[in-house]
Order: sequence, then C-alpha cells, then structure tokens
Amino acid sequence: MEEHRESDYRVPMIAFLFLLLLISGGIFLILYCFVPRISQPWFPIAALALIGLPWIFWFMTYIYTCIKGCIKARNQDGAQIGRIASSMAASNNARMERNLSVRQGNGGVLSVTSSRECEVPLNASRPSS
Repeated sequence: MEEHRESDYRVPMIAFLFLLLLISGGIFLILYCFVPRISQPWFPIAALALIGLPWIFWFMTYIYTCIKGCIKARNQDGAQIGRIASSMAASNNARMERNLSVRQGNGGVLSVTSSRECEVPLNASRPSS
C-alpha cells in the first residue's frame, strides 16, 4: 500500500525555473545567430550565462554533497573518539574515587592516603629575620 505523499512545490518550481533559463538562453542564441539586425553584442554572453546557470547549480549541489559526506564522516569519527574519551574519563573517575580517600590531616590540611608522594610542602615557610 502506498502512502499518500504531499507534493513538494519546490521541485517543480526549480525545474520550471531551469526550463525558463534554458529557453531564454536559447532565444538569445537564436537571435544572435539568425537575426543579426536586432542582435546585440551582449546576446551570446547572456545566452551562455543563462544556459550555464543550471549546470552551475548541479555542480555546486554535487560539491555540497561531497563536502557534506566528508564532514559527516569526520563527525562520526569525532563522535566515536568522544565516546571513547568519555568512557575512559568515567572509568578514570570511578578508579580515582575508589583509590583516593581524602581525610582531614593536622592543621586542617587535606591529605591523600593512597598517594605515593612524600608530603613535604613545596615552599617551606622560613622565619623572617
């Protein structure tokens, strides 16, 4: 069973626009070639531009789809790397929460009990002379 699809007015409108461009470009070329009395020097330029516009549109559409595919592939790789990084970060956070226990030391200084570093301050306070 076919689903009832609503018509998209943009496709026939663009096709009609392309048809008008091609017909008007063809008219300019015919006038330039076969009716030299009324032809102007800009007729062949206008004709080639009008005939070339649909070609430029389709070429730009092709470039857009190529770039879109490349960006989508890059974002998928980035999303995969992001998922790996976030899972690694989550496992590291869980491991740190398990291994590190923070307790109050002497004088209100926080101390990590599972640390393997010595607890010597980096800057020893010296009495002023």
